[in-house]
Amino acid sequence: MIRIDRADRDHAELLDSANWLSFHWSNATRECRGCEDCGGTTETLIQCYGEGMVDDVRHGVSVCRDEDDLIDYLATVGADLENCVLVELSGPYSDDDAHDEDLGEYLILPTEITAVRPVDDEFVARVFAKIDE
Repeated sequence: MIRIDRADRDHAELLDSANWLSFHWSNATRECRGCEDCGGTTETLIQCYGEGMVDDVRHGVSVCRDEDDLIDYLATVGADLENCVLVELSGPYSDDDAHDEDLGEYLILPTEITAVRPVDDEFVARVFAKIDE
């Protein structure tokens, strides 16, 4: 599994379950489901504070299956490719659906970083070529 990420990030953070939160690119919200969301526990990160809307946060780290799928995904949704790296991860799938599952995005619970490499000119060219198709 592979994702794009900031080059200056400590990528080991991706292995910490406290960081297994996936937000939609557009900061989408959804209607609060009351106690299901706010439940009154200190573990709950999603609260509407009486406003009726909450951030649409999913459990897991967003990835694509491989580099080709990531290129397709980035060509569709867009992304700033400057100062980025490709991070390859392994781990089981999350029980949550990804926001852009229909575009090839998956959520995993990463247990290992198998590679980190720069986004090079060839990768960027492949994304732009896919956009031009």
